[in-house]
Amino acid sequence: MIKSLILLLVFSLELSAQLKEGLGEKSFDQYIGPHTPEFRVVRSDGSFILKDDQFRDEFPIQLISEDFLYLKRFTLEYILPKFTCHPRIYEENYDYMAFLFRLVAISKKYKALKKVHLSLYQVGEKENKCKLDYSSIFGQCRPRSKEMKKFLSRVDNYFPDLIDWGKYPIFLKNKSTSKLLRYHGDEFERVLSSGHDLESQLVNSCQKLKKSINSLCSEQDKLFGMSFDLANQRYVKESAPFRTLDSKGRGEECLAQFVSLNAKKEQVSNYNQFILSNTLERDDEIFYYGSLKEFDEQGVTLIEKAEVSKEVVVAKKEVKMPKPIVVAKIENPKKVVRPKVVKIKERSNVIKIKLTALKEAVTRHLKTGISIDVDLVKMRTDYTYSKSLLSKLNGSLRPYQTRKALTEMRKYDNLGSIQTPLSFLFLRYLLDFELHQGLFNLTGVLGDEFYIINDIEKEKKPIKIRLLNTRETNNRWKMSVVEASL
Repeated sequence: MIKSLILLLVFSLELSAQLKEGLGEKSFDQYIGPHTPEFRVVRSDGSFILKDDQFRDEFPIQLISEDFLYLKRFTLEYILPKFTCHPRIYEENYDYMAFLFRLVAISKKYKALKKVHLSLYQVGEKENKCKLDYSSIFGQCRPRSKEMKKFLSRVDNYFPDLIDWGKYPIFLKNKSTSKLLRYHGDEFERVLSSGHDLESQLVNSCQKLKKSINSLCSEQDKLFGMSFDLANQRYVKESAPFRTLDSKGRGEECLAQFVSLNAKKEQVSNYNQFILSNTLERDDEIFYYGSLKEFDEQGVTLIEKAEVSKEVVVAKKEVKMPKPIVVAKIENPKKVVRPKVVKIKERSNVIKIKLTALKEAVTRHLKTGISIDVDLVKMRTDYTYSKSLLSKLNGSLRPYQTRKALTEMRKYDNLGSIQTPLSFLFLRYLLDFELHQGLFNLTGVLGDEFYIINDIEKEKKPIKIRLLNTRETNNRWKMSVVEASL
């Protein structure tokens, strides 16, 4: 009886203690278990194992030998992956895997560099202090691998990087970091380097990013698989070039092994780690130009189009007509034989000149007198731009994209009128490269209808057009000729 009372008392005290602690789900730091709330990260795949689970699974073995547990972990993390990714396949693709991770890093740093370039523009049109041109970013690269050399030759075609300047207002007064963060995100503040003022911080950031990109393209970096952020590995696995790596069905295992085995070699500063942990868009141009190995293997290359001549000259050749062929058929010498003349059709030597999309619309408008749509898809093939011209349109002529500059030109120069028509070349540039904000600024200031001059084909008479982007046009740009003259 006394023993029963003692057991009841002990049970009551234990129950009282539990009620004082509170029942129900607890937060992680209040965890009470048989062992510990700690966990261990598996380097090969980034997963984690609770120490409690490990203790439960390995309890009998722990009583035998600690060395056996180490052998088990080593086998799972280092030996077994080599059976899923054969050493020969791993060695064959080692350099290409390193190249893909470098390419991700270059793309992310270029994305940050572009934000710095735009920020310098916003704080007073100082973007020339951080130029986005090939020579200043990649001109000092000294690549060693074949893949990196091909990347540098391809990416040259991407510059100048065209910007929709109308998106970004200029802060001539009250320029501050908070205003920049409104356009580039709160995390952009961590991109800024030290400096006395905002402008010097941006310039220092630009220099640091370019130096870092140069280290990557010269293959002198210490990043390898960037194991600190597995999102980089996922990005590579989801990209098109991964298909060439995965052609034998072991790409994913080999990539995981590359990250795991190189993790201890990595040397990454906090500044670099922050930038490289940022997300990368799927349509990133820099990564696209560098990841075309599958095309190289098929003999396909990117060829830059040459600038098309603006004037078509057709030389008419003098065509000599052949003499008629006479065929005499003699059946009876008494009969008068009349020669048969074989008529030869004269082939026309007139060469039809293919009209441009704008000229075709103007010609149809003059015939019908009604509004005629311009074929914008065809228009893109009528003329190609040289790099020097693109640099000018994207540089010194960028005010045509900003609402403030357009308003001033409309007020003082009557831009868009029959006396001061807008350059068709500039309008085409906005349409061809889909610089939407610049186009909306244009229609917002000049209206849906305004005059243009076909300076590409050196026409002298203005043409009145209508430019729309509405629900009725399926939110796509539509250009129509509404007034023209011979």
